[in-house]
Amino acid sequence: MKVGLTVTSHRSPEIRPNGVELLNNFFESFRNSDFEYDYGIYISDNQSTLDIEYPKDLNVNVTYIENQTLTGLTGAWNTSIYNAYLDNCDFIWNFNDDIKLNNSINKFIKVIHEMPERDTTFYGPLSDNGGSPSPNTSSGPSEGYTFLNIRPNSWDNLPNGFSFGFTRKFYETYRYKDNQFYPINHTLNGGDGKWGGQEGWISTLSSLGVKACLINECWIEHVKIRDYAKARSYYGE
Repeated sequence: MKVGLTVTSHRSPEIRPNGVELLNNFFESFRNSDFEYDYGIYISDNQSTLDIEYPKDLNVNVTYIENQTLTGLTGAWNTSIYNAYLDNCDFIWNFNDDIKLNNSINKFIKVIHEMPERDTTFYGPLSDNGGSPSPNTSSGPSEGYTFLNIRPNSWDNLPNGFSFGFTRKFYETYRYKDNQFYPINHTLNGGDGKWGGQEGWISTLSSLGVKACLINECWIEHVKIRDYAKARSYYGE
């Protein structure tokens, strides 16, 4: 089984001056995770102006987005997710760049692979900082998994967007368009538009039978630097 780890990165003095450090921390934490599966890391470089030396010891694929004002953070997510799909990944796992991984990510994949509902379920891990309010937030890992009570047109119990994953079949069934999992804008985006709020789209998909589930055995660190709001302000949007 091949896993696509998709990451959006922006590095600039104006918006995300620590972007190089954050992405390097992500790479280093992945190295230390002893990941047990075939993988690819798919980076959407969202109009960065600070250079980074991508590691040659990891399978990293980079797409540079020339103008992030066109589709914002959502478009960058869509790009890396689609690239993982094109590269025949069986499972696609999206991350913010301000995350540190550990070897519990292996349990995330293992548990999902054994679940009969995996092709109709949107998955997330636990984290020290899942957002507020967020069912992802936990002081540490626990056993098993938890299905969340999500429903159409409601933000209640939605998993946070800092890290989420789904199977290839899920992507093919529920994507918004051929190369877009998320619409760039929709009514339940929390006012963030193209710069975020895509958790609300999972609420919309619940009307089609989509479920949401947290894998309690996977717990990752999340710095949670909300620079998407800074980007929106910087570009006057």
